[in-house]
Amino acid sequence: MEDAKGEAIPSPYIVVMRHSVRVDSDENAVWSDQASRPYDSPIKDFELPKHQAQALQKAGASLFDLIITSPYRRCLQTSGVLARELGVKRVRVNLGIGEARPCVRKIQREFSGGDGDGRVVYLDSKAMLSTVREASKGYVEEIDMLSCSSDSSSPSPSTPDDELALDSDPKPDESGRGAKERMMAALRALRLRHAQRRNDRVLVVSHGDSIDASVREFVREGHVAIDTAECCWAAYTTTRKKLQKSSNESRISDDDKKNDDDDDDDDDDDDEDDDDDDDGRMALVAHARFQLFKLTS
Repeated sequence: MEDAKGEAIPSPYIVVMRHSVRVDSDENAVWSDQASRPYDSPIKDFELPKHQAQALQKAGASLFDLIITSPYRRCLQTSGVLARELGVKRVRVNLGIGEARPCVRKIQREFSGGDGDGRVVYLDSKAMLSTVREASKGYVEEIDMLSCSSDSSSPSPSTPDDELALDSDPKPDESGRGAKERMMAALRALRLRHAQRRNDRVLVVSHGDSIDASVREFVREGHVAIDTAECCWAAYTTTRKKLQKSSNESRISDDDKKNDDDDDDDDDDDDEDDDDDDDGRMALVAHARFQLFKLTS
């Protein structure tokens, strides 16, 4: 891939991005179906995804084959904006990268004053498409979506692709740890399907926890993501190649990636081999709007 704004990130690559600023970041905000679906806030900042699309291009990620999005409205809207800005026609919904259920339960409790049950009713398929199409100003004409009925909290996949094997609706009582493990497993499946088998360039639009999940899954070595702002993102490639640092993104150094191979007992014995990603790792080559933090034992 060639990019006039920055040195190209070697293909294949995966970029994981959090959604834009939610309407309910304002405590007085309201939207049409808030009473029945308080956990599914729209976004209020449609400019931020545009700016981060430009940041991605500057960092060397200007071409994408596919956007994979969480089914929540804020992610669908963010994906629509990004699709138009980056020229991506293919958008796919994946339940496995949806919001952590502890966050859903917290919003339900705060809104109703009762016990949040963690049950989610997603937008139906027509509403999902309409949401993405409107946010993309008509650029995206169709999406690969799930068969979601408006009265069901457990939609089933209608897309036959085997990448959706881990595309299952989280249980309402999912724990915080369970949510992180679920997101890591979903990202692992997407890496195998797209980066390893198809050599694709994929943009994943999800939630704040997905950024930390991607760092833990792809980088490991005790690294975590903190202070994940809206539309923060992390770019990974299976090729370990240095990129020029831009003003809108930063990188961890090769030394950071190599230093603590012995800290994680779960690492495979042949982690030293940087020529392939058989151990599931990818190189973090650029990131923005969050802090990369290394845990110490």
